[in-house]
Amino acid sequence: MSAEIAAVRCPVSALFGNQDEYGWRPSAMALFEHGTMSLEVIALSGVGHHPQQRARGETLQQLQRLIGRMGYTTQPTTTGKSGEGQQGTRARRPRGGQLKRLRRLRSR
Repeated sequence: MSAEIAAVRCPVSALFGNQDEYGWRPSAMALFEHGTMSLEVIALSGVGHHPQQRARGETLQQLQRLIGRMGYTTQPTTTGKSGEGQQGTRARRPRGGQLKRLRRLRSR
């Protein structure tokens, strides 16, 4: 797996639960040891395996933060029939002037 990690060139944000019963530290250490990409590792306190299911709110907050850092905005959505179902978010790309400003910021 080290060769695959070394081949990754895009930024990586890895989210783990620090109580993961399968162990999250070896995966995080492999990213640090073999990766050359920009890397962010987050371990949610008191959360086990599958943080997207066991800590939905915290996971969504981290995703919204990451999406915001990329220059996108998020808005709440509801899935299901007639507004029933689970809450979520949808990312929107920046438009016009926003996009030009982001490109200038990224080129600095």
